[in-house]
Amino acid sequence: MVISYSPESTALIRLALQEDLAHGDPTSEAIFSSADRMKAVFRAREPLSVSGIDVVRSVFQQLDSDIVLTPHCQDGDRRDPGDVIAEVTGATISVLAGERTALNFLSRLSGVASYTWRCCRALGSGRARLVDTRKTTPGWRGLEKAAVRHGGGTNHRRHLGDGCMIKDNHIAAAGGITAAIQKVKQQAHHLIRVEVEVDHFGQLAEVLEAGADVIMLDNFTNDEVEQATRLIRAERPEVLIELSGGMTVERLPSLQALDIDFVSMGALTHGARSVDIGLDFLT
Repeated sequence: MVISYSPESTALIRLALQEDLAHGDPTSEAIFSSADRMKAVFRAREPLSVSGIDVVRSVFQQLDSDIVLTPHCQDGDRRDPGDVIAEVTGATISVLAGERTALNFLSRLSGVASYTWRCCRALGSGRARLVDTRKTTPGWRGLEKAAVRHGGGTNHRRHLGDGCMIKDNHIAAAGGITAAIQKVKQQAHHLIRVEVEVDHFGQLAEVLEAGADVIMLDNFTNDEVEQATRLIRAERPEVLIELSGGMTVERLPSLQALDIDFVSMGALTHGARSVDIGLDFLT
């Protein structure tokens, strides 16, 4: 799966390299000459889903355009402990200068992909799709959302301008649900859906009457979801239904049987840990 990265991601990579190399690398510079070359492989230390190969390539290209990265798999592929992810060849000083930055990106993004893969398997097959949120690491959003896709998940909004979602603070500040929905629908063009966050069952009738296109059931129990979906399908069957709030991998297997369309899970990005990947010297 090939996913292009934004200029913001390129700038992030540059910042990460500056962070590590602002004062050079006196260790490698003392031991090796500019003529020394090396070959090494990125190797999985645990089962994982790969994400970030193009980021690793960008790390090394920004350091030294003569470095060659040869992938042994694609983003989205599963790797077992001991499997090679990619091979890197180039000037020893350059490869060692980029090692930690490359591993930081690859381990973090593969961690997001791996956790997403685990959650998608827990949710199982069916109509409901697993989606992420905007709860991403500042500056990393494009990369983390790509990693979610590499793990088999789907992206929710990339940014505030990517759709209209009316949440509790919008409703409170606007003076009510109907007022908020009407104002958004007056401004939004015909291709934009309007999603409304519902905190309790008592809000549903007004949200349906006011014309929401998507309803997010926030922090509903499964029993409450069943009650809410019956009302929504009876009144407006075309409305899309999203579950959100406190989602865990343990709860996911029970959700596919519900009459819903999406499960949004902030933990796909903010709760994922970095996986263990190493760079092993060959020659």
